[in-house]
Amino acid sequence: MDALRNSIKNNLPIIFLIALSSSLLFPGLGNQALSIDEGSDTFIAATILKYGHPRHSDGINHTMDFADVYDGVFVYRTWVPYYLQAFSMKLFGQTAFAARLPFAITGVLSVALLYLLTLKLAANKRIAFLASLFLACSVPALILFRNARYLSLPILFTILLLYFYLDLYKDKKWNPLPLFFTAFLYFHSMYVVFASTSLGILTHLIIYRRDVVPANFKKALWMLGALALALVPWVFVVQPVFSQVYKTLGDSSPLIDLSNWGYLKRLPGFLFQLNNYIFPVILLPLAIFGWRKFEKKWFLLIVLCPASNILVALLHPIPSQFYIAAAFPLLYILLAMMLENALPAKPGLKYSLAAVLIVTNLLHVGPLTLLRPIIESAGENVKGTVYLEHVRATFLREVRFASVFSRHLYDITHTFRGPLDAVLEFFKTHGKPGDSCYIDNEGDSFAFHTGMKLIRRDELTSRSKPDWIVLRGNEIGVAKGEGKFSGHLQILQTILESNLYKKFLLKSTPGRHNNSYDIQLHQFASPPDNQTLYIYQLIPPTAS
Repeated sequence: MDALRNSIKNNLPIIFLIALSSSLLFPGLGNQALSIDEGSDTFIAATILKYGHPRHSDGINHTMDFADVYDGVFVYRTWVPYYLQAFSMKLFGQTAFAARLPFAITGVLSVALLYLLTLKLAANKRIAFLASLFLACSVPALILFRNARYLSLPILFTILLLYFYLDLYKDKKWNPLPLFFTAFLYFHSMYVVFASTSLGILTHLIIYRRDVVPANFKKALWMLGALALALVPWVFVVQPVFSQVYKTLGDSSPLIDLSNWGYLKRLPGFLFQLNNYIFPVILLPLAIFGWRKFEKKWFLLIVLCPASNILVALLHPIPSQFYIAAAFPLLYILLAMMLENALPAKPGLKYSLAAVLIVTNLLHVGPLTLLRPIIESAGENVKGTVYLEHVRATFLREVRFASVFSRHLYDITHTFRGPLDAVLEFFKTHGKPGDSCYIDNEGDSFAFHTGMKLIRRDELTSRSKPDWIVLRGNEIGVAKGEGKFSGHLQILQTILESNLYKKFLLKSTPGRHNNSYDIQLHQFASPPDNQTLYIYQLIPPTAS
């Protein structure tokens, strides 16, 4: 019994962190419908249950056709996340909860393992606890962990990769297998982020190669060669997809700049998001304390990897924060290290400052509020320039004092109802699996939840007869008969006029996206039900 008490006492910080992260991740995990990207990835995962490997089609519906270059075999993304989802859905059924569960578990593991990694780096339990506390309470990370996609896996695998990398510097025989298999799984979870983290680690190894026992360094070189042989074939397999994806993304928005200037445009976008939600730049002077009191070799490691994450992320045409999520745990180590070493004898002040960083954004956006009057007055100067108008609107939206942590607490304790949630509520008592349906957006999510056959916009013809038609957004004008239409709107009008349909009116929230995993766009509370949706049911001709 005494041994058990001592074990609990010694591991109390990590037990607390596991309990805290679980309480912030699991409540309400399956309450809201899968968002548009969640639906697409979960659809792919569900095909594994049918065919044993990821495919673009389940034989009824299909998705991401722009990336189909191998006769239906899905290679657009690596497969580990999809097999995790498929395994979860095999155990718990094809539900939103089961689709998200593996990634929520990833979150709990990441928090616990970050504690162990930081302890290994800093040999200081207070720094380890603070770093893990920051990650456990990080709302951008929590949103990714609660998302049914691969987005959060780089956080876990970055922690594991560094944990096993540190063993290379021990003055004893090194076993390369843990690092090899971690790298292999990391690559097959999100290969571009793996490349960025690996770049930081390899740069660090080159700098400090003399600190590695020669026999271990030789093993490391052999391991790198074996890893290259194992991973490079996938790079050649996926290469034909890249041109298709870039073309599709480039055509999707005028804000996407695929020229060389695009790299420079994306850099401030990433730094802006990191400052606002992860690491306030105003605290950078405290890094001086860390540099002086932390072992230089490890300090450089936790700086190099985030820097390489950001550098490689510039290759992506959209500066979405999840592309640099691998940097989150390392930046939190840096932040914890700075606080501990700057305020070693003032625990009250240190933890008060940590609480301010977690619960508020005072230090994150406070300095930027000084620029608000300038940005607000620049409206006329940027008018007509799409990119600058977007930058101005984003700055004014984001640079506001708020507590996203409090919003997250509200989110997990209240049922969210978005546009797709309202539609799915209707179809719980209407329609049946196998019915055909036209819906303008989030089709993969809709099909996953209802089992219906989608008729997509590019498949519509004037002769189409969907069993169900859902009109929302700019398509509502068709239902109201307002104005003249062209394109798919004209086709919808012809279908409704040429066939007998029963009309249902449904109160719903506005918009065509249920929710977002982007912290800048995520909705923490249900929007108001102030829009009417039109749902039509085909009435088949009476049999004669």
